[in-house]
Amino acid sequence: MHIAVTRHGSVTVVAPHGRIDQDTAPMLDAALSEAEGDNGHVLVDLKAVPYASSMGLRSIVACFKILRADGRRIALCALTDLVAEVFDIAGMTRVLRVFPDRAEAIAYLTTSEMTATAAAPVSAGPAVDSSDAAPSANAHAPTLRMIFWGTRGSIPKALGAQDVRAKVRAALEAALRAGLGPTDDLDAFLETRLPFHLRGTYGGESSCVQVDTGHAEHMLFDLGSGVRRFALDALSRHGSSTPQTYNIFLSHLHWDHIMGFPFFVPAFIPGNRIRILGCHEQLEFALRRQQEQPCFPVDFSVFKADIDFRVLTPGVPVEVAGATVTPFRQLHDGDSYGYRVDRGGRAVVYSTDSEHKMADHAEVERFVRRLTGAHTVVFDAMYSLADSFSLKEDWGHSSNVIGVDLCRMADVSRLVLFHHEPIHDDATLGRILDQTRRYEEINRGGARPLEVVTAHDGLVLDI
Repeated sequence: MHIAVTRHGSVTVVAPHGRIDQDTAPMLDAALSEAEGDNGHVLVDLKAVPYASSMGLRSIVACFKILRADGRRIALCALTDLVAEVFDIAGMTRVLRVFPDRAEAIAYLTTSEMTATAAAPVSAGPAVDSSDAAPSANAHAPTLRMIFWGTRGSIPKALGAQDVRAKVRAALEAALRAGLGPTDDLDAFLETRLPFHLRGTYGGESSCVQVDTGHAEHMLFDLGSGVRRFALDALSRHGSSTPQTYNIFLSHLHWDHIMGFPFFVPAFIPGNRIRILGCHEQLEFALRRQQEQPCFPVDFSVFKADIDFRVLTPGVPVEVAGATVTPFRQLHDGDSYGYRVDRGGRAVVYSTDSEHKMADHAEVERFVRRLTGAHTVVFDAMYSLADSFSLKEDWGHSSNVIGVDLCRMADVSRLVLFHHEPIHDDATLGRILDQTRRYEEINRGGARPLEVVTAHDGLVLDI
């Protein structure tokens, strides 16, 4: 790739020629830094760019932030169809002004009066069916199985009355359009004619994921509100008189990831053993503290199970429930830790509450090494790429687009979008899944496809 930098009055035009990806993004960084030094506005002409990854988008957003702080502006022009689609998927068109050609962009930048900086978002169309709720067909028992009991981030989210009404209305409209009669198979209509966001819900419980290794002991990741449903399911299968061992790994100690423990029924049953593992020294302190007055009426001492705490060392694997579990540090306020689970030549990675500074190549390479060889990666995709690079930078979360890029670098088979933003309703999550799959398709090149699914409460995935 080469980049032409020219001056047009008070506007510096940066015109890359070629793909903008991890290898060439530093060249764009350098060109934009040069343009920033000209003390004028900046126009990025993308006419000769056939493809742009999240690294290129990050460079442009970084320039936008610097110019905005200085009272200057940036615009884009002449995006090819694929690049325009990537920018829309990433939410960039809500942040940056995009023009069809250089002349219109320069006219905007040189006008004396500031205009709105956000273009109207383009409708992504109806979401595709994303249920993936049943275990994948497999004649043999899976090496690993993941069961999602809670998938929301920050706070649990209830499905409100207006949400239900909107679903019912949309389903009835679809039935009318289909000419559904009284003798037609309703279940078949629901499964084949309605997208998942209408016939189901992504759910509202906060983070809790089970990894079933086929061992007698249980393995869980995080104690969000979803752990209550896991506990009820476990009790329905094993009963309260058969002692069980629960190994629970905590990513970090923020409330949405530990709030379910006061409602974890096995902790009240004598004979059960509960091991709580994590890399924070304050594991026991945090769980006891949340049950102290005046925050909670039931003291930690009411638990009758044998509960012990084990502080892990990042990078040092432990053997649990017939698998090897390796923790690794992530970028999040107060630190967060992801976990890689290896068993029988298969691996899954649980990585939530993690921000990725894509300009930090050493850190990106370290994270990719953690993913390499894994089949399935559960990934924090709470924000759009534009938000993660701008308004919500340093908030400790990531985006769907970065998830695709990192999993592609690591040659992962399946990406699971996780830790959903509470303000996103089911239709929005379905649309984000659509857009992510499209970005993966654009990004794929000659590589094998990366399967992309959106986690929902009750989702079961075999590995």
